[in-house]
Amino acid sequence: MIADHTKLARNLDVIAKRHGITAPPSADSSVISSLQNLKGAEFDKAYIQQVAVGGHQKAVELFRHESEQGNDVALKAAAGKALPVISHHYAMAQQLAKAKAAL
Repeated sequence: MIADHTKLARNLDVIAKRHGITAPPSADSSVISSLQNLKGAEFDKAYIQQVAVGGHQKAVELFRHESEQGNDVALKAAAGKALPVISHHYAMAQQLAKAKAAL
């Protein structure tokens, strides 16, 4: 999953630079703040729900929308290429949540 995320980030960085975007996106501060004071099993459960499952669900929706309705040819193609990988990550996150009873 780390390798896939790194590869996707590199591909999107190239497209972003073509559009003059040089700063990477920041992390979702509301998610970070909700996790900061948790420890152990509480942290694990919240992380799985919010980051693994919730984050990948949002990413699938975003990449699906971009791949179907995007205006930038390169970004639309990148979203379409990444969507199966992100969908697989989402499925893995759901399996993890079930295994850890986080849902």
